[in-house]
Amino acid sequence: MASNNSSDVYPYVKSFSAVFIQDFPTSNTSNQRLFLYFFPVIFVFGIVGNTLSFCVMYTARMRRCSYSYYLSTLAVFDSGMLVFNALAWVNAIAFMAANKIVVTIDSDIRCKVMELYSDVFMMGSSWTVVIVTLERLVIVLFPFKGRIVCTPKFARGVVAAHVLVVFAMSPWTASSTHYVPGEGCYRTKSDLVADYTFSSFLYIYIPIILTFGANFIIIAVMCRSSKFGDSSNKSNTARRVTCTILTISITFLCLVLPLGIIAVMFGSAKTQQMRDKLATIMDTCRIVLSLNYCTNFYLYLITGKEIRKALVGLCRRGNDSSGSATKAVATVSSADTSQTSRF
Repeated sequence: MASNNSSDVYPYVKSFSAVFIQDFPTSNTSNQRLFLYFFPVIFVFGIVGNTLSFCVMYTARMRRCSYSYYLSTLAVFDSGMLVFNALAWVNAIAFMAANKIVVTIDSDIRCKVMELYSDVFMMGSSWTVVIVTLERLVIVLFPFKGRIVCTPKFARGVVAAHVLVVFAMSPWTASSTHYVPGEGCYRTKSDLVADYTFSSFLYIYIPIILTFGANFIIIAVMCRSSKFGDSSNKSNTARRVTCTILTISITFLCLVLPLGIIAVMFGSAKTQQMRDKLATIMDTCRIVLSLNYCTNFYLYLITGKEIRKALVGLCRRGNDSSGSATKAVATVSSADTSQTSRF
């Protein structure tokens, strides 16, 4: 690929990961300062929420529900994206404190790894929301057959296939990214346009269309079924779960759509001046998108009674375990005391 000469670099455009991790933290813009101060809150709430989400979904109570496997997978992908964003935040802190960056992407292999990393976790997160929404659609449309098909065993198979497909489809972006010495990670303009268009449709637009369509049908069916007044416990539980899934997918729609629109505009921009303007807007959209990776567990707690019960059960089990350990220690101590008293 070429030398440091700017004329050689001109046919190329910096990759997503290089711009976000290395350039954005040093931009000294209002977006950079907003990201600098608010991302720690997003990161802490997100990692704590996703960890609790994974632990709750892994309890025996929740493993009986097929959707728990999708939501635990979503927690892993969301945490991965938060870690990716944290790399940019570390650079922003380092630049503010010492006028330098510490997370550098300065080799061909690093360029490819970072592109692959961001693609895998972003695609995985988006399509996990789609999958859990489509599963709920099947259960709402076909209540009897849906519960026979949508089992925990089936969900485990879907999750495994989903992860394999994500890793199989992501390397294309990484393969077209190369390191230009002294410049950073670059891609040809044609590759950039193709990737931003492809990625926007695959990671954002197709998931948005499928999620929106599924939500529309689910809401319509729920409104129609509510007229018949089925108030059984099983029906109420299913309705609560459906409301939880709807809340997740609607939140996803609201937070992801702005980035999708700007990404397509950025990829098709004709001039560098236009790309610079759109890049500023895209930075704002990325900050908004990061909320998508930290809010899900708290939405579960607000809308999901079953998940709240599972969390309470998890906490009680932890207290019981610590109580049992205390009792065991007390028993051992009393035994030692009695043994000592004999001598």
